[in-house]
Amino acid sequence: MTKIITLILVLFLSGCINTPAFVKYNGKNVATYSIAAGCGTLMLQEDCSQISGATRKVRISGINLKIAGGEEGKLVFIMAMAKFSADESTLIPGAKAIEEYLLEKNISVTETKVMYADGRTYGVHLTLDGDGYSHLKELTVE
Repeated sequence: MTKIITLILVLFLSGCINTPAFVKYNGKNVATYSIAAGCGTLMLQEDCSQISGATRKVRISGINLKIAGGEEGKLVFIMAMAKFSADESTLIPGAKAIEEYLLEKNISVTETKVMYADGRTYGVHLTLDGDGYSHLKELTVE
């Protein structure tokens, strides 16, 4: 694991990781975060690790994900379960399932950003109009 972290840091510091300001996600142009962004940059105070990102394990619609929260539950960061990997095959449908689940709880997404590098999405950062993180914690698995 330390080899992977070292490789990511070397690539980032050498300028090999390029993050555009905006990318297309679910048919919309959204702002991006670099994969070097940490809990502070993402404004996450709950269930977040500076090294591995989101730490709370949840399951929704048969998809395993990791989440972190901030700003009194109004910020949610979603990652695939795989560490240091852009598993878009679970992340994108999982993030969509989370958005639908939150809508059922009368909580809407007001802004979406993605953690993006090298043509891949590593995480989805949602800003909500209410405390959605408390609802998502009900989906916790071990």
